[in-house]
Formats: sequence, structure tokens, C-alpha cells
Amino acid sequence: MELLCIQDEKTALTPVERKICVYYSEFHGGKFGKLWVFGPNYRRFGTEFSECVKEEAMERIRSNSQVSFQGVMNAIGNIELEVRAAYADNALNDLTVLEFQYLMIKDGCFFLLLAFSILGADPQKLKYAENHPVFGVGCATEYMDNIIESMFFVGNQIPFIVLEQLMHLDIFQRMKATIGSKQQQLGLAKRTLHKFLMVELVPKPVDLLHCLQSIMLGPKCSSNVAVGKRDADIEDCVSASKLSEQGVRFRKLGGELGIRGMHYYCNKFSAVLYLPDLRVDRYTGLLIKCLLKYETVQECRGVEPEASSYFKFMSELIHKPKDIEILVSEGVIHGRSERLQGLLSTLDGMASSGYMHSVKREIVRNPPWQWQKPLKCMPFICSALIVLSIMQMHCSMLSFDKLQKP
Repeated sequence: MELLCIQDEKTALTPVERKICVYYSEFHGGKFGKLWVFGPNYRRFGTEFSECVKEEAMERIRSNSQVSFQGVMNAIGNIELEVRAAYADNALNDLTVLEFQYLMIKDGCFFLLLAFSILGADPQKLKYAENHPVFGVGCATEYMDNIIESMFFVGNQIPFIVLEQLMHLDIFQRMKATIGSKQQQLGLAKRTLHKFLMVELVPKPVDLLHCLQSIMLGPKCSSNVAVGKRDADIEDCVSASKLSEQGVRFRKLGGELGIRGMHYYCNKFSAVLYLPDLRVDRYTGLLIKCLLKYETVQECRGVEPEASSYFKFMSELIHKPKDIEILVSEGVIHGRSERLQGLLSTLDGMASSGYMHSVKREIVRNPPWQWQKPLKCMPFICSALIVLSIMQMHCSMLSFDKLQKP
């Protein structure tokens, strides 16, 4: 199992062990039978139809791959201990070696075939009939909602190290070659899949949800110093409209910077809150909910809920449509912003933590109105000075006229 580390400014490296965990609140939610099952955690909910489709996909991939399928099976066998350790609660303990390999290859191949279809590869390379119920013409678009929800459902993931081995099969290499490299215009779900499967990431993600979290967080900045919360010195922030009235401007972070790049800058002349670019599309709400649940189950393993803290912070900034309008006008929020307020309103009870405290503390301790209040009076002062100047000029002219008269 890959060990990741978080560096604290005052402490040594603390190991963080991520695992693929079930979010038990939804274990009996009745969604399976409708969603596709990937991996061992929910396999008891798999349907006969889904198993038939997976087996058909695996056989088509086997027959269309020149790379030895046995070689891939051996490669999966070589990482068996790592893969078993990637799942929490010993989810694979009841499987023999052959059952383990069969499950990983069958579900992994099916996941990759769906993912590459979503990204624009043509599954017809596997010679499916045009009216095939899953991989027929137009099916990837028609059933996109179901596929995306299945892939990001917490605990329903295949470890990346398994998918990495399966992608050595030449059928997947040919599919990858047909997919473009541009990610800028992709929605969050497709962008996450693209980065997960098409980009060589360092360190490698454990699974798809880990990749989603990494995209949202962005790279760590030198200013990322976690602050322990004390009720007496960190308050909730006021709304975006109130901050705007007080003189705070909002700016979008550039490049790959995400949540970890957030910061507040204040001097005698300006106050700016830098926020990550938030694109709201059809699946943003679904992915945010999945990410929050992911961080909930990972927190007990030492993973700080940084994305949850950010969305809690955004729920404080956004209380009414005017707040969204301001953030949209400043280029921070894009897309279907009308859906955002309802989603964020469900996070009011959440507690924020870590680096987000330092951002809040800076805003609370360095309010722009300390220096802006006098400046707000400047228009009135200037107007008064202009009026006085005109009156003085008028009086001077009257005095001059009197002196000129005999």
C-alpha cells in the first residue's frame, strides 16, 4: 500500500494510509442494481445482467489484444498483496488467488472501457453491435449520468495500480491514442478521468477519488501553514457581498493552483481574496458530495478533509444570489452557478480545519474597512472643498468688482 506523507511545519513526517473504504451510510441505500459495481466492496449487489456485460467486455478485449493476456494476469498477481492492502476491512480476504485476479481483470477492463468511451474513444474497435445496450452507438452519452455516479460512488473503485497494468493491453493503448490531450474545456468528471488515465501523476493516486481530491486541492504552496482552531480567535467569514462592500476584491487563482493556493492579501491600498476556479456543470454537485463522503471515511486514516473545509468556507461566502453574482463577475465561479447555493447550504453544520483557518484568520484580523472608512468620506470632502473654492472665488470676484467701481 502506498504511504503518502503530509509535512507539518513543526513536526516530523506523519504517514497517511489511504484505503478504498465503504461509506456505510449508503451501503444499503438501494442504489445498486442501478449502478455498476467495480471491485469487491459492493459485489454482493451485482446483477446477472452486469456480470454478463463485464464478461463479454473482457472476452472482446482478450481477443483484440496482441499483448499476452496471461502476462497481464501475471502482472496483477505480482501486485496482489498491494492490491489486497488497498481495500479497507479485508474486503478481498474471502477470494482465492484466481478469484482475485479474475475480479480485478474483469471489473478493471470494464471500468477502462467505460472511461475511455466517455473520453471520446470508439468502443466499436471491439466490434460491438450498434444496438448493444451498453457500448452501442450513443450509449456512452445516453447513460453518462449512471456511469459517472457509479465510478465516483465512494468505495466502488479499482486501485490505480491495477488499471495501470491493464492499460498495457494494446487495445487500450489504441484507445488512448485517439483521445485528445486538451483538458481545459472538460467538465470536472471528464477532467478527473482524463488526468487519472492519460497523465503520468507523481505520486500516483490510490484510486479515482484520490485523483479527484488531488485536482481540487492543487499543489501545496509555501504559504500552506495549518492553524489549529481556537473558538476565541477564528470566526466564520461574512458573505461575499458584505466583504465586497467592505472593500475586499475577489480574484481567480491561475494555472493548476487549487484549494491549497487560496490566500488573502491586504495592504494599505487593497484587499484581495484569491480563490480557486470553480466550474459548476451537470456533475459538479454529485462529485462534491462524493468527495465530502470520501474525506469523511479517509479522515480516520490521517487524511485532512481539506476539500470539505474549502466548501464549508464557500458556504459562508455564499448566502444569497448576490454573493454568487459577485463571484461570477470576478471570474471565480463559472457555469451553472444557480445550483451552487442550494448545494452549499447543506454544509452549514460542517466544521472547517487546517489551512483554511489561517485564511479565515487573515481576513478577520486584517479587515480592509480599517483603512477604507476614511477613504469612503473622500468624495464628500472633495465635494465640500470644491463648493468652498467656488464660494471663495465668487467672493473674491465680488470684492474685485467693488474695488473697480468709482
